[in-house]
Amino acid sequence: LADQPDRITNSDVTEKTAALAAANTGLHQTMSALQARLELLESSVQQDALSREKTGLGKSLVVAVGQLRQTVLSGRNYVEPLATVTALAKKNESFTAAILILTPTAKKGVATQRALSEQFPSVARTVMNADKKDGDGFLQRTWQRVGSLITIRRVGEVDGEETDAILARAEQRLVAGELAATIELMERLTGPTSVAAQAWLDRAKTRLRAEHALADLQSQVITGLADG
Repeated sequence: LADQPDRITNSDVTEKTAALAAANTGLHQTMSALQARLELLESSVQQDALSREKTGLGKSLVVAVGQLRQTVLSGRNYVEPLATVTALAKKNESFTAAILILTPTAKKGVATQRALSEQFPSVARTVMNADKKDGDGFLQRTWQRVGSLITIRRVGEVDGEETDAILARAEQRLVAGELAATIELMERLTGPTSVAAQAWLDRAKTRLRAEHALADLQSQVITGLADG
């Protein structure tokens, strides 16, 4: 007898169909797993890029704030370094307050610690002369005549709330670099002596505000790097 051709039965078709369906399901599962891994990888790459961007921005801010601090404290015009910090900070509200404090004096600059110290003796003489003029008695008039020739005041850690005592302690604090304590003492002057010291006091306060603003900027930059 001749060989009989293979017969494809319904059961064979069903089995093959089931096998193809199973293979197709497995393929879908494999593709889904691969897609999930790919998405995870893309997310990781994006996060790494963002992290590198933040780190780079943070480092740029560190350099920019350092340059700004150096320029401000030197007493020079600091328009450009402030603009750089502002641009890098963009709309970060944590930098806004410090930038607003520094902006008004950017063109003119602020007084240096050295300048304030060098100006103090002259300011002290003016204050002492104003103190001597504050009265109509014979002693006051005598002091006024003497003061027109020479001004004598105590120096060092002098106790008391007399004008020369306040000036002496203020000068001690200023020499030590304690600007805030100097300002606190000078603000105790009253009447004509306060008026005589006001211009110098305003310069000192402007300097102190700038120092605080710079410290705030540095703190914000360090915090940003730590969080990044």
